[in-house]
Amino acid sequence: GVVWALWHLPLFFMKGQWQHDVLKFGTLDFWTFIFSPIFLSILFTWIYNNTNRSTLSAILFHFMCNFSGNLIPLTEQGRLYSLMLIIILSMVVTFIFGPKTLTRNKRECQTRSTEKGILSRFFGKGIYPSQISFWLDFPLRRLILSPKKLADRLYLKEDFKVLEIGPGPGYFSVEVARRIPQGHLELFDLQKEMLEKARHKIESAGLHNVGFTQGDAIDLPFDENEFDVVFLVAVLGEVSNKERCLGAIYRILKPSGLLSITEQPGDPDFLPLPVVRSLAEKQGFEFVESYGKKKNYTVNFRKPN
Repeated sequence: GVVWALWHLPLFFMKGQWQHDVLKFGTLDFWTFIFSPIFLSILFTWIYNNTNRSTLSAILFHFMCNFSGNLIPLTEQGRLYSLMLIIILSMVVTFIFGPKTLTRNKRECQTRSTEKGILSRFFGKGIYPSQISFWLDFPLRRLILSPKKLADRLYLKEDFKVLEIGPGPGYFSVEVARRIPQGHLELFDLQKEMLEKARHKIESAGLHNVGFTQGDAIDLPFDENEFDVVFLVAVLGEVSNKERCLGAIYRILKPSGLLSITEQPGDPDFLPLPVVRSLAEKQGFEFVESYGKKKNYTVNFRKPN
């Protein structure tokens, strides 16, 4: 609403414009004109919140509909293009954020990453939103760490049972599953939507040795001494209780089992190597080795035999 008001403010100083000639700057009509869109934006926000609709979609749609073309005169063809732009942007917003993005159910809200806005989560801390998981499959990510290189660091054997916590859309999962044809890979994620995306990728690769479990990493629903390897990539920083998560991993790892933690640059939840090492060693893990640089590293630990 404020942006809309400021956008039209210069019209009050342009002779020949309705705002200048009729409403006039500083009059009651002027203040009504300026504050009306702000009030309407607040009203629409309240309505959309209470009907569980996308607030961003509402603001975008109503702001775009009020683009009058007074400052940038448009031809009839230009207005048609403007309308098409409104429709396309609304479709994009609805596709990314969903027709219903707000919920009163706290657990569902956390699962869908909607307690914070999706874009604010993309640039801020917290659970990575499944709606933009395609960014995790960006081809240039291989320049930072390829699935092959990560799998090499896990010392996998063909019959190993492996747990990946926070697989996202399965960027590393396919390569790991291929290396344990007689074994099993379990994908564990807080978000059901992420697991569905990973499942699609696994099935497309023709792999049948992968399981999917939804849950919170601070309470892993697996048996003691069940896994040979547990690995996390850019995930530990997102966990609410890191000590409890590492304690749960310690419980489900076999004696001499490997815990591998990878942190990557650009992650708002990045944890420095000394911090990760301190957290793991306090839970009883023994440091084995580390790879990479300060902002892009993998560190391996062992559960004592």
